[in-house]
Amino acid sequence: MSFEIYDYAMAQAENNACTASNADTGNAYMSFQSNAEVFFRYADICDMGENSATKYGVEFNGLAGHTADSGFSVEKSRIRDGYTGIRLESGTLNNNNRAEGTEASGVRNNAIYGMDSMAISIPNGGDNTMFYGNDIYENSDSNWSIFIGSTSNGNVFEENIIHDNTQFIHAQGG
Repeated sequence: MSFEIYDYAMAQAENNACTASNADTGNAYMSFQSNAEVFFRYADICDMGENSATKYGVEFNGLAGHTADSGFSVEKSRIRDGYTGIRLESGTLNNNNRAEGTEASGVRNNAIYGMDSMAISIPNGGDNTMFYGNDIYENSDSNWSIFIGSTSNGNVFEENIIHDNTQFIHAQGG
């Protein structure tokens, strides 16, 4: 399965102003599972997610960048005003030394802001993914804006700007 946005496109849940509440239930979400290839560029994604398993917002689960036709890239996009910005579960090698504009290049040059919870969550085994040049701000979680669990390894955060959040980065020891 392949899902691609290469030109400006908006994905939203409840209203045109992207101001819906994510504290209730029945909200829209995006969940991409193993054997999927996902490429977002110039996407505007808002009002996604709620506090419910696999429905947190934009979630990548088991996408392996070293496998043909699998992996994800999110580039030059806005992910905003949802529950969790990007959640990575058990995906690997979504960097693979690949440049921007190529498959499985990770999360690059995005604005991730206004989340009710975390901007980026990597709780369980999301490994070796590149997070480069992102602007991460105004996220409301009282504990952290970026969460990296103890079973997540080898993720690279480089040249990101993280500001004006309630809290910042939490990396568990493993």
